[in-house]
Amino acid sequence: MFRGTAIILTAVLSMNVLAGCHGSYTLFHKVLKWNGTIGDKWVRSVVHFLMWLVPVYGICFFVDLVGLNTIEFWTGSNPLAMNPGDKEQQVVAYNNDLYRITATKNRFDVIRITGQKAGEAVALVYHDDLNTWNVESEGTDKVVARIDQNDPAVMYLIHPDGHEEPVNVNE
Repeated sequence: MFRGTAIILTAVLSMNVLAGCHGSYTLFHKVLKWNGTIGDKWVRSVVHFLMWLVPVYGICFFVDLVGLNTIEFWTGSNPLAMNPGDKEQQVVAYNNDLYRITATKNRFDVIRITGQKAGEAVALVYHDDLNTWNVESEGTDKVVARIDQNDPAVMYLIHPDGHEEPVNVNE
């Protein structure tokens, strides 16, 4: 009897204490919101059921649960929750040099702030209209990855020699 009561009490206290640590599930909610913008109620309903069956919603929920919510827990912000004008900066050390990383919506700017090449800058930019990630540096703009239009779970990494390597982002 005491053991059962202790388990129930521990579960109730854990739910109460952890209630604020569950994350915002931004990716899942963005996909769900997008579904609400297409067609009429019949089309939305069919797409809704298909997205559970395919399982687009399940994959988005898992990415949020394991990846994005973990980032949100440790950093205090979710990368997908950024709005235009939002900005977050971090200074990191790598190979005895310091770098300032500035994240804004769909963009990461990296500037070397110490060492022989101080001031060197590079940006990683997501182009929503093309579904590509580009690296911008010294006046050049090069596509380094693209998301498959037909299967968003597949991203193609584009190597310097031009060949593309498919990567399943769910694995």
